[in-house]
Order: sequence, then C-alpha cells, then structure tokens
Amino acid sequence: MSLIFFSYICSIKFLPMAKLQKTESDFRYYEYELSDTELELYQEDKDRFWEEVDPEWEYVNDHQGQDEIELID
Repeated sequence: MSLIFFSYICSIKFLPMAKLQKTESDFRYYEYELSDTELELYQEDKDRFWEEVDPEWEYVNDHQGQDEIELID
C-alpha cells in the first residue's frame, strides 16, 4: 500500500451509520372479579377504592401488538 493511499484512508472522516430501531409491544391482560360492594365503591370513589382494596390479579391472556420500525441517526 502506498504512503499516499494510506494517508488518504487516514484522512477520511467516517460518518456514523444509520440504524433501524425495532420496538415490540406486548400486552398482558389480568382480571380481578369485583364484589357488588367493591363495584359500588369503585364507581363512587376510585381513589378510596384503591386505598381499601388490594386486588389479587389473575393472568388471563397476552397479545403481541404491532411492531414499530423507525430510522434513527
């Protein structure tokens, strides 16, 4: 390799390469069955409901959402 070519290669400023970024969305669904009293409390005052009730959530399903791909610099 000639000295001139080597000097040329060293003088080139490399630009960062463009990238694609993929974002995957997964949804997990949980349910909690409300008693009549809990339902009334929830409908009347949601803040008080969350203070008084500590639900034991039951997993019911999951679903993969639509993937998003975007160009980033």
